[in-house]
Formats: sequence, structure tokens, C-alpha cells
Amino acid sequence: MSPPGPTALKKLQPVTRQAGTKGSHKINKHWAWARKVRVSAIQRKVAYLALKARWKWNEVEKICQRLTEEWKQPPLLCLLLPTAASDEALTALDALSDRGVLIEAFAETLYCGQEVCLWILRWEGENPTNDPPAITLELFASLVTAATAKLHPPDSGPFLWPLHDKDIASAIALCEYAGNDAPWWRKVLWALRIIQPPGGTVLEECLLDHYGREVGYVFAWTNVFVRSLWVLTAVCLAFWIAGARPQMGGYEGTLWYLLQFLILCWAICLCAVAGSRRSVLRSGGIHGNAASNFRVVGCSPENSNMPTNMPTNMPSNMPSTANSGSTPPVDGTGWSEQGDSHHGHMADELPVGQFQSLRARTSPLEETGVGLDSSLHLRKVSKSMHDLGPPLTSKDVHSPARLLEGIDEVPQEKRREMGEKLQRALLKAKFIGWESKQIAVRRHNPDYTARRWPRVWAVFAGFVTVVVMLAFLAAAFILLAFFLNMKSHLIYDWGDCLRESCNNPLHKHGIKGLLADIAVDISLALIFVVLLGEACKAVAAALAKLWNFKYMRRRQYVQAMLSLFIEILAKVGVFSLLAFIFLPSWHPDPVSTELPDSRQACKDFPDYQICSNMAGCDLRDDPLCCSGTLLCAKSFLSFENRRLLFEQWLLGPFIVCPFVDMIPAVLAPLIAKRLNNWADHRDTNAKANQSGMCTRIRRCLSRWWCLCCGVPLARLLSLIFVLDAEVTGLRYLCCGRTFATTELDMSDADNDDCCERCLDGPLEQVVLREFDALDELKDIKLNFLFVVLFAPVLPWGIIPTLLARLLEVRCKLPKLFLVRRRSFPRDAQLLHSTQESFTDVVTSFAVFWYLGLSMVTYNTELYGWSAAELLLIWSGLGLIGSILVSLSVRFLQKYVEKRASVTGN
Repeated sequence: MSPPGPTALKKLQPVTRQAGTKGSHKINKHWAWARKVRVSAIQRKVAYLALKARWKWNEVEKICQRLTEEWKQPPLLCLLLPTAASDEALTALDALSDRGVLIEAFAETLYCGQEVCLWILRWEGENPTNDPPAITLELFASLVTAATAKLHPPDSGPFLWPLHDKDIASAIALCEYAGNDAPWWRKVLWALRIIQPPGGTVLEECLLDHYGREVGYVFAWTNVFVRSLWVLTAVCLAFWIAGARPQMGGYEGTLWYLLQFLILCWAICLCAVAGSRRSVLRSGGIHGNAASNFRVVGCSPENSNMPTNMPTNMPSNMPSTANSGSTPPVDGTGWSEQGDSHHGHMADELPVGQFQSLRARTSPLEETGVGLDSSLHLRKVSKSMHDLGPPLTSKDVHSPARLLEGIDEVPQEKRREMGEKLQRALLKAKFIGWESKQIAVRRHNPDYTARRWPRVWAVFAGFVTVVVMLAFLAAAFILLAFFLNMKSHLIYDWGDCLRESCNNPLHKHGIKGLLADIAVDISLALIFVVLLGEACKAVAAALAKLWNFKYMRRRQYVQAMLSLFIEILAKVGVFSLLAFIFLPSWHPDPVSTELPDSRQACKDFPDYQICSNMAGCDLRDDPLCCSGTLLCAKSFLSFENRRLLFEQWLLGPFIVCPFVDMIPAVLAPLIAKRLNNWADHRDTNAKANQSGMCTRIRRCLSRWWCLCCGVPLARLLSLIFVLDAEVTGLRYLCCGRTFATTELDMSDADNDDCCERCLDGPLEQVVLREFDALDELKDIKLNFLFVVLFAPVLPWGIIPTLLARLLEVRCKLPKLFLVRRRSFPRDAQLLHSTQESFTDVVTSFAVFWYLGLSMVTYNTELYGWSAAELLLIWSGLGLIGSILVSLSVRFLQKYVEKRASVTGN
């Protein structure tokens, strides 16, 4: 059989499945309304809306059943293989048709000058156990991978990726307004992330169903952090209004000490919540009681609602009767990622064959060959309230009479006596999971190479890591110190504030000075957010690869923690120098009001020496030449002026950075993507033939952009903010498009535009960066760090931080659906372990930081203390305080876990 080409293209079908029947506009209208409701109440809500519209009973039954089936469908998968392997790929994929894998479409295209074939696959397999789409996608991807991985040569571009479904994405986006029957004040409170709905939020639950635990964990943690910020904002504002001020002793100092203690208590509570995944889910809006489509697996009869006549002494390594031998292991592409820590070591040590049989299992009940009714566990737990009656058929489940039972209560929370054990089991099956419910990820590190002397290599890798980190930190410190000296120069040299006794160039230069000051703050924030973060990720990735870990989980954990550690040292290190070197009163304040000659007073300072050589101060008759450098200005300024300057410097990372975070997250990618489309002239021929006003304006803007800024700059912006460099490569800067335009057989396609979108959509999505959950949580980690460290210094600065986090919550969904490529569902164990470790370290470090602020930074009598005495008291009290904080965190974590288990949430 000849390879498929554009002239032999299979007739394409639209990627997005349409709802309703032909000529039934009412069904389509109410279908959209049905998308707004939670998954567990879809049938009831549709039935309610349909009967209000006076539909017939049989129409209601059909639409509810069809809606349920469509919501359970996993997304389309795209497969990219060389054209030379098309015959083997077609044979392998046709062999999977009896397993439910169907070919939606295929066509030839060019990838970086190489001929490849794009395959669009659809899942039509049965789902008798009502698994969510994220779990079904695991089986879907594993079947395709096992059948075609040998046909994809290494280093030949992308292989397999899932697609965003427009209908599902729209439904999830509308889930934010799911509580149609909830009062308006509750909607407002949850829109501000103050109080969550009583039954949990639909948005996080739907994301958990379709995008996996990793994405659901990110959204849940975002909600947890914003809700906790409201509490901290109220505390900080109350103390700020009462007059809390950083100083030693007095009424204002006492309030400041109490504020530090309360902020530390807030950090301890948030750290305790971070250590419990159940609490993160519960506080983040995922209650588990809206997931009636999930099976309860792995529960023993005595602590769950499973049928008691099932055998309990089943062997743990028994292969599944339904899936045994169905997914042969692929060389070098084993799967792992255990959800619980006590399974992680077992997963690493198992051979590939044993691990594959472990992963292939779907339920302990299936190992016995006994079928499980999808609604059995729900009917069992409702025994205390309702009679079970005869078993329900599929038709009875979707009957309008059945759906309208308790319609007045929709969408209220489930009854307590019905939900406790069920919610615990559902939560464990959905998120915490166990060995039968793990999302498949790569088990082995693809870059692993067996070493003859692994310990010697580990010592070498550790030495290289330390050297590279020190060199990178030195470079980052020099760069950040340059911006800090620039701000000081603008204030004291250019603004002449040493003579005018001011602290802002606005006093001398007016609006021009204000704009210059703001430009430096924004530049510093961009360096903090964009450049430093991306550089830390690149350095950490190279160092983690150097360690040559055998298993992918360890490499990812080390990479995430190294990146975070380097970035924190670079960012906090600079402000630590400011807080403990520039601001403290190491020497008494100058008594004389006359300014000394900077050429004599500052000649020993390194920053003054650099500025003096560049400005030629020795040849000028200016006693204040380069007096605005950081260390030189410190010797001229009083403690109060230095404190004002230090607080101004905090405005960048503490207030401006949270808002700047959204520029590279959402705004810059959308703008860069549009500029890239204009620069590459990616309009289709059909659109190019149009002569409308919008088309003409677009062409003019495209030509203007190409002439003024250049195509390479637009492509560079796209590569920085939008595109995945591993897919496009650096050749994209010179050559442009990664994929060639796919030609269609016009005689075979009914709708040419629709067919082109079916192929252009997957190719546009694969070049985007993947949604990185670790990167999303890193922003929250850094924001948590800055809040804990700098909130006592600027209590009112928590307000813009809260506003930025509220905007960031709204920007997460557009970023997930529009800016990033869809990732395969993964377990959240890696995210949770990094989050827990980070919050523990920050909370313990906060004790040393607060002691330093009290004893060093704001101690106006510091010059009277001896260095040995100061260091001994500081380290001793800090060690005792960090131990007490760690014990408090452990105690609260046990309490939170116990409370979560008792309440069933």
C-alpha cells in the first residue's frame, strides 16, 4: 500500500463534535446551558431545563444520555511519524480498531524540511467502569505508544500529543458560573475567592476529570493561596492602621513584633495545609462529592461501601483479565509515577514487565473477573436513606422521572450521612490514588547512561553543580546590583537628592523623573520574573541531566528544587545584602549637615570605584561625583533616609512583580503569537482573496511591522513567550514556519475550511509550550516567599499582591486553553513534594529573617553591639525558633489530616 498523501486523504470530520440533532435549534441552545452545570448534576439540570422548554420525554432522555457519553470521551490524539513508515503505521493503527482506537484523519506535511505524516486518532472504546477522560486518555496513549513507538526514530520531532477540545474547554470555562441556583452573594464571595461554595467548585473538579491531577492541583493551590491572602490582608491592614512600624521598642515596635508573630502563624498554618493534599483539595474547591462518574477502587469492605461478598484475599500481583497482555512494554519508555510515597520506591525497583502489569490493572474487583456496575457504590451508600429496589437499567438511569428526583435541591450539597465514606474513597481514587489509578508517565530517564564508577560521577556532578551555581549567582548578583545602583544614581546623582533632601527624582525633574523611576522598577521586575527565571530553569535542567539519575521522578524533583533554590538565592540574596549591610546602623549617623567629598569618603567602595572610572571623577571638580552609588550614599544618609530608600526598592519585587507575572503568562504570548502570524503571512489563500476592510488593515499592519521591527524580532518574541524550542528549534528564527501548509484533496472534502482547521489546529498546538504545572506553582512559591519576608516591612503592600493574585486566577484558564499545549495527565505527587518541602524551608527561614530584622536591620543602636555577641544570640534564638516552628507544623499537619478524614472532605 502506498503512503498516504494529500491526493489520497481520508475524508475528514470536524474535530469538535456538534451537539443536538439536525434542525433542532432548541436542543443546541439548551445544550450550551447544560455545559454550565457540574458533572454530577448534568442530567438533572438538562432535564430541568428541557422540561421548562416543554420538550418531550424521549428527547430529554436522548439528550441526557448523549451529553453524558460525550463528556466522558477523551480528547483526540495526534501522532507524527515519518512518511516512510506510513504503511506500517496504518497497519498498526488498524489493528487497534477493535480496542477502540479509530483514525479520524491523516495527511502528509513537512516538518523542518522532512516529510512526515500527521495522524489524528479518536477513542471509541467502551467505558463500562465510568472512568473519567483523564484515566481513559492513559489507556488511549499507552495503546498508541506501544503500537507505534518503534516507528518514530529518536530526535525526529514531536511524537504524540493530546488536543484541546473546543466544546470541553468552553464547558470548563463556563463552570465558574455553575451555581445557577446559588444566591448572588455566594457567587460574589467565590468570585473574590473568599468563601467557596458548600459543595465545592465545578471548575477544579472538571479540570481534574479532563486534565488530570497535576492541573487540578495547580488550580486548587491557587485558590488556597488567594483565600489565605484575604486573612493576611485583613491582619496587615489592621496593624498598619493601628500604627505598626519597624523599630526597636515602643508602642509601634510592640505592634510590629506582634504583626511578625501573626504573619509567622499564618505561614505555619499554610505550611500545614500544604503538607496535606486532602486539605489542598478541600480548601481549593475540590470536594470529591461531585464526581459520581468515578469508581471507588481499592477499598476494603470494612471501611468502604463496596459489596461485602467480594473476596478480600486477592493477590496484589494478579494481572487484569481484561487488560492482560494488551499493552506490551516499549523499550526505554516504561511508565511510572506513583501517587503515594509508599508506592514510589516499589515503582522504581520493579522490572518493566511487572510494572506494566501493575499499571494495566484498573480495579481490584476486575482482577477477580467480576463486573462492577458503575452506579453500584452510589446505590450502596444511599441505603441509609432510600430503598435500593430493583437494579436500574441504562434506560432507567437516564429516564426523566429518575432525573427529576429532588430537582428542587439541585445543585445543593449531598447529605452528610450519604457522603462521608463515599467522599473519602472518591477523593483517594481521584487524586491521592493508588497503584491501579496512576496516570502513566515515563518511568526511566531517557538520558541515563550506566557509569562504571557511579559514586565518583556523583562527586564530580556535585562539584560541578556547586561551581556552576556560584558562578551563576555571582553573575545574577552583578546584574541585579547594577539595577539597584542605577536607581540610587537616579535619585541622588541625577535627582540631586543629597542636596535637596529628597528621595525621588520627581522633586527635580517632574514627570520625567517619575517615568524614569517607574521604568527602572519595571525593568528590575522583568529581570526578576522573565530573564532570571528562564535562566535558572535552563541551568537547573543542565545540572539535573548531569547527575545522570536512573528514574525520571528523581531528575524532575532535583531539577525543580535546583531551579527554585538558585532563583531564591539570587533574588533574596540581593535584598538580604540591602537589609543587613546597606540599611543597618553599623556606624553612627553623620552629625554634620555638610556633605563630605565623595572622592575621599568613598574611595574604598568597589561600586564607587567602577562609577568613578567610567565617569572620570578624578578629572572633574565635583565633590559629589558618583555619590549616588549604593555604598557611598549609605555613608551620607541617615537611618531614616536609608529606610525610605529600602522600602522604595521593595516596591519592585513585592508589588510590581506580581502584576508583571501576567505579562509573560498571558498578554505577551497572545501579542507575540499575533505578531508572528503577521510576520509569516499565515493567512490562508481563501482569506487572502477577501477584500474587506479588516483584511486590508491587517495587511498594512503586517507590512509596517515587517518594515519597522523586522520578521526576526517577531519570531524571537514568539520563541521566548509562545513556542516550544524543542519542537521548533533555533532554525525557526531564520526559516519561519516549522510545518508546511498541508494540501487537501478538494474533491474528497465536503467543507474545505473545516478540513484545513482539522489539520492546522493540531499543528498549531504542538508548537506551543506545554502547560508546566511546576512552573505555575513556582510563581506561587516565590510570591509566598516575598509575602512572608517583606509583609512586616510593607504591611500595605499586601493589597496589590492580593489584587494581582485575583487577576492571576482569572488568567489561568486562558493560559491553559489558548497559550499552552495540552499535557498528558500526570499524578501530582511531584508537585506536592516540592510544595511541601519549599513551605517547610521558608517557614523555618522566616524565624531567622524576623530576628535579623529586629536585631540588625532596624536596631538603631547596632554599632554598640559586638559581632560575636550578635551572631551568637541571632543563631541561637533562630535555631530554637525554627525547631519550635517545625514541631508546630508537624502537629498541625496531623490535626488537619485527622480533621479531613473525619469530615470526609
